[in-house]
Amino acid sequence: MTLSLPDFDLDLIANVAPIGGFSALVARSVSMQIGAEEVRVMALDDLIRVKEFLRRLKDIEALRYFYAIRDQQGGAAP
Repeated sequence: MTLSLPDFDLDLIANVAPIGGFSALVARSVSMQIGAEEVRVMALDDLIRVKEFLRRLKDIEALRYFYAIRDQQGGAAP
């Protein structure tokens, strides 16, 4: 399900292949400040794994940005 907001779309997913369900995601989630709120979000490595698995055009296009962010953070190469 995609929630369309004024500035961006937010994908809401109940079970994320190849990661698993909510408990698996929460265990590796990270805290992020969005506006005045602190929220938990999917870890970057998990997001990359999901995008690589789904292989939709929008996922493939997004991967280069996520790889660049991971490289800047000192993460593993794809």
